[in-house]
Amino acid sequence: MIREALREQHKKLLKCKKEMERWDLNAKKRFITIFGFENEKARQWILNGINKMINLNETIPIDNFIKLDENVYASVNSTDLDHKINIGRKFSKAPLTGQDSQVVTLCHEMSHFDDILGTKDLGENNPKQYAKSLARLKDERTMQNSYNFELYFV
Repeated sequence: MIREALREQHKKLLKCKKEMERWDLNAKKRFITIFGFENEKARQWILNGINKMINLNETIPIDNFIKLDENVYASVNSTDLDHKINIGRKFSKAPLTGQDSQVVTLCHEMSHFDDILGTKDLGENNPKQYAKSLARLKDERTMQNSYNFELYFV
């Protein structure tokens, strides 16, 4: 299951990287919808994170995925330079791609690692709605919010 999720994540990461490098009108519009603005500094920040995530995806050992008997998708310790990812029960039941999927979960969790992007989970009660509101408000916290980053991979 993890190997398949990593393969699909790799495809999604490469697709998003190409979009960021192409940086055409459609890419900018999508970026604005998710992050609230489309300046070069923001584009480079996210592109750099995607490149680091591609490297992690290609090198992470399968035994870095630790099964948890908890009703969550996944969790990480952001300071863990070994990049261990705790996989909960919801992950196993999630679709491979799309919203609330295994691929999106891996992207979300990997973004937390301090050496990737160091994102945080913002918006306790309804984090996805909070992410969208940050983007509408053009709030720079979108660059640090794991849920905005997650939305980029849906």
